[in-house]
Amino acid sequence: MRKTGQGLGAFFFLLVGVNSVSAETIKITLNKKVVYQSEVLKIQLIRKSTEPFFMNFLGRKQDSFLMGKYQTVLIGIDYQLKPGTYSLTGVFQAGPKFYLPIHYKIRVKEKFPKLKYQPPERPETEQARINQESKKTRQVSQKPSRKLVSLNPFVWPVKPIKVNAKFGERRCRDRIGKRKFNCRYHLGTDYRAAFDEHHSKPVEISAINKGKVIFTDDHLMDGKIVVIDHGNGISSGYLHLSKLLVKEGDWVKAGQKIGVAGKTGATEAVHLHLFIKMDNGKTLIDPDNFLKIMVK
Repeated sequence: MRKTGQGLGAFFFLLVGVNSVSAETIKITLNKKVVYQSEVLKIQLIRKSTEPFFMNFLGRKQDSFLMGKYQTVLIGIDYQLKPGTYSLTGVFQAGPKFYLPIHYKIRVKEKFPKLKYQPPERPETEQARINQESKKTRQVSQKPSRKLVSLNPFVWPVKPIKVNAKFGERRCRDRIGKRKFNCRYHLGTDYRAAFDEHHSKPVEISAINKGKVIFTDDHLMDGKIVVIDHGNGISSGYLHLSKLLVKEGDWVKAGQKIGVAGKTGATEAVHLHLFIKMDNGKTLIDPDNFLKIMVK
């Protein structure tokens, strides 16, 4: 059983007013100090405040935003981040001359060892198209994201929630007996998206939060795809759709229908493949783990 240190907190004291002898207790909580690759850190100021704070991780600054009534920073741990101990530092400005330092040591544990994968041989023109389409999807997630002062709660993209394939499942091309070779990771979560008695009737897919549609296309491998920028470096992608209900440039609300599930691209079953990226596309995380934390 994993011990994730739920509910960990840090207490800091600031003098209120130049001549005041009273002190105000500021509590900042971190949801875990031991984290596995692909998981999410949630750092939150446990008091109502309009004053933001910021955190530094891997040399990148992350500004807080309001989630509900509380200033919050979300930090994704990339699925291939090297295991080890990392510093998480920040500052909360409580007044014109009062600065609250924040410091944690975070331990990242390995969950997804690096794999050697050789894709199957394809016709040169086909492989060139796949490479170009993958590059295009990667580039749209890396564009600078809008900075928001607040972010609404997230929602599930489909209900009822049934996971067909987890993030990080190994998919192997070769095997000898029980040994598997030439494996790659499944870099998203597959949700069942057909709920008639034969699991064949596709349902409509919802945006997991408000945002701007920054990409729509029809790819050889991913099928019909929608990518949404939710702000603050967070984006989501919805693959294998049979029909698109939005276009690039559209603004959507949390829970708004953006497409119909399908089996377009390189798949044989109706489902939704969802990916979530953080830190302007630099960090790929487990969508199901993220939503379990962020959906109220």
